[in-house]
Formats: sequence, C-alpha cells, structure tokens
Amino acid sequence: MSQARTLRSGLAVAAELDALLSEAVAPGTGVSVETFWSGFASTLASLGPVNRALLAKRDELQAKIDSTQQPSSMLLDTASVTASLVIEKDESSVRNVYGDPAKVTPELVDRYLELTLR
Repeated sequence: MSQARTLRSGLAVAAELDALLSEAVAPGTGVSVETFWSGFASTLASLGPVNRALLAKRDELQAKIDSTQQPSSMLLDTASVTASLVIEKDESSVRNVYGDPAKVTPELVDRYLELTLR
C-alpha cells in the first residue's frame, strides 16, 4: 500500500501529514508551512549523521554485551559485561553515558537487565 507523497524542502512527506500541518497545526502559530518544512529538513540534515553514529556505537556496545553471553545459557556474566564496557579503547563513550566509568558496576548492569527483561 503506497501513500501519496508531497515534496517539501526536499523531503517526501505523506500527503496526509502535510495536509494536517497545513490546515490544522500551522495556522495561527505564526510559522509558515514552508518555514516549518525548511527548518525540519535542515534539522534532519544536521542531526542525521550524528544519529547514525550514535546508532552504530550502540550496535557496537550491544555486540560486546552479546559476545559475553554463553550460547548454552541465557545467564549473563555481569562482571564480563562490566569489564567490556569499562575496559574499552574509547572510554569516553562510557563517561558520556555514566559520567564516570567507575560507576558501571555489576549491580548497575543487573538492574539494567532487570528493567529491560521485564
């Protein structure tokens, strides 16, 4: 099922979304539809590469976490996960997330797993 698209500032926008913005959202805001789409396209262009880099780093960290799991067991060795996160070449990424690599503890990893495996 294909959707009708409208070209706005180089973006192929769903016609329904463009109509909603043009008819119901933008009127009365003082922001023209053209200004909105131009600003949105600019934001996507500037933040898109940053987002892709962050997603790649997330994938890299997830692969490290996954590599510490034993295939024959669903149990996770939290000490190995902690070590692989803290003792990596680029410790700045851990500092960016936790502020201090020393804060990445087995308890923190256990809590993370407890929350994410619900």
